[in-house]
Amino acid sequence: MIQKTMGGALLAIGALLTSIITAGLSQFDVIKTYIQDYRKEKDTTLDDDAKLILYSMAHCNILTLNNHIISNLPISTHILSFMVGYISYGFTIEYTNNYSVSIILLSILVVFLLIDTIYNYLQCSGALVLIPLIIGGLCGWGWGAANKSSYVNAHTEKCELNSTKKIYGCKMRGV
Repeated sequence: MIQKTMGGALLAIGALLTSIITAGLSQFDVIKTYIQDYRKEKDTTLDDDAKLILYSMAHCNILTLNNHIISNLPISTHILSFMVGYISYGFTIEYTNNYSVSIILLSILVVFLLIDTIYNYLQCSGALVLIPLIIGGLCGWGWGAANKSSYVNAHTEKCELNSTKKIYGCKMRGV
């Protein structure tokens, strides 16, 4: 579904652009406070801020910029749910006839999303993991709807037998 089209690039661009929403929401003091309290509750040895920051950077917020945490909410959950939403939108339109490849890809992404969500729920952000999960899924679905033309039927190769030369003249789909 995403091969040899702009769909892969659109998927990456959409996931990165919409992750700004999750990162922006995570900067609110209410969310920061909740997450810090949740992490302190999970590990009682995090009594000072230095230990809390080290724990956060080691276990939950691997992406940093100049030693500042980019997002207090899990960006990985956002990106995985965005991908699941984007690809699942493809099942609702008529262009996708080859479901086997898409179902395998979607199944693998759903497994990764479940593992990531459970880990982030238990170790990092508690119930706030629902924020990037919902935002990512809805943005992925919407991004798929907005970029409907990037979904290409997997069987769009047109081959015609050239009777004079006994060869096939195939026209492959592409960018």
